[in-house]
Amino acid sequence: KTITVIPGLKTIVGALIQSVKKLADVMILTV
Repeated sequence: KTITVIPGLKTIVGALIQSVKKLADVMILTV
């Protein structure tokens, strides 16, 4: 189970990081 769970977590974490980076870019542009 852990072997199948780890890739999913990596994809979720990667998506979260990308969304945070996009939000940070928007905040910098608006400010």
